[in-house]
Amino acid sequence: MKGCIKNGHSGAFGALSCLLVGFLGFLVSDCGRLLNLSATQDSVHEALPVGLADTVYMEAVHSVQLAPKDVLTQGQIAPAVIPLHHPEPLVLMFDVLSDNYTAYYAEVLLCRSDGQLAQQVLVQSYLAGMNYFPIVDYVLVAHTDPSYVRYRLEVPRVQQSGMYVLRVRRVDTREAVMALRFAVYGKEVAIQAHIAFSDRVRTRDGYHRIVVQADYRALKNTDPHRDWYLVLRQNGDPHTDKVLLRPTRVNLANQQVTYAALDGSADFRALLPFRFCDLRYLTTSGVGVERVRRKQLRYTATLTEDSPRTKNDFTFQPDLNGGYQYPLNQTNPYIEVQFRFFAPEQLPTPLFVVGQFNLWNRAPKYQLHYDSLHRSYRSTLLLKQGYYNYAYASQTKPPYRTEGAHFNSQNQYEVFLFTRPWGGITNPLVGYARFNGQL
Repeated sequence: MKGCIKNGHSGAFGALSCLLVGFLGFLVSDCGRLLNLSATQDSVHEALPVGLADTVYMEAVHSVQLAPKDVLTQGQIAPAVIPLHHPEPLVLMFDVLSDNYTAYYAEVLLCRSDGQLAQQVLVQSYLAGMNYFPIVDYVLVAHTDPSYVRYRLEVPRVQQSGMYVLRVRRVDTREAVMALRFAVYGKEVAIQAHIAFSDRVRTRDGYHRIVVQADYRALKNTDPHRDWYLVLRQNGDPHTDKVLLRPTRVNLANQQVTYAALDGSADFRALLPFRFCDLRYLTTSGVGVERVRRKQLRYTATLTEDSPRTKNDFTFQPDLNGGYQYPLNQTNPYIEVQFRFFAPEQLPTPLFVVGQFNLWNRAPKYQLHYDSLHRSYRSTLLLKQGYYNYAYASQTKPPYRTEGAHFNSQNQYEVFLFTRPWGGITNPLVGYARFNGQL
């Protein structure tokens, strides 16, 4: 009250003004974060990774899964992509190595097609209700070493198609825990895609060329030459993304578009089947595992030493396209797993072990370190009991130089078709397709 009198307010009017100002200040400072009455996303853009890569900020977080609910219930994993108004939501599950429960919440942010945050977008334009989703479904797993807490959240449904970020924060400190991309697509454009031989003769025996055909009769007032933005992805890894801005052919009569790039811009290395290790067994060594040991409640495993591969190592072995599988019992123990990669000499660029299990992340903790005595790269990771596909990658292009390629290999490809409406600030995802390609 003294502050109001000093500023020239007095009497009943001054008291009323002071109370009103204080009440409005409370709404803005304490309730505004929860209600997001007219908030735009640019006020909460900190701690978002650049581009489309997923990021986990806390070292204690492991086994992050974001996938359709019907897929996770089968103990499998799939890209975090669903159609608009899909009856089954996306589900987030993750473990935090801890003996105690910590309160977390999630928020959904709309992005542009390049993964950057869409500025000046009202939350109410894509969400019904406030953008604050407490994660209250959890299980404490204390019979393992290390013990952990398993969290689960059904991702809220959004009201428009596009690329999104699901960001998780601590309730007490608002510290960012992770930022995960997911996509929700409309069906305005019907997409069919297949693979063909590369038109580049020198690389034809080790590459796939993606050919896309799109029927846009249900999409009005659009110019494919100006408004469309096509993204191709291999095996769910955003580091492999290729962008096609111009179609090869447009049939205005039938309203069909073809992308069949002849300049190599739609070519992918036809990677050999992923390496794998079977860690579902704790009393014996599975395939790809040299030995498993147990000391009290802690398990350690050493994988069979890997080596560089070429096209001559091609086999018709089925794989999970870099994915993994957990037993349906989600409270399985963790295992300290040692990876080994034979190399006569140190490679010119850092080497990482990647897969869907670590969100294809090239973080320092996934980097292998060269041991000149044993002439091999080595690293130890903490993995949950399960079956894993993995590969060795670098941060250069192409990223999988040590994995080999053969045109007969089967790889999974995704096609994202975004539009760029004239004067719009978001990129609706109007078409999507996923297929396993093999020549």
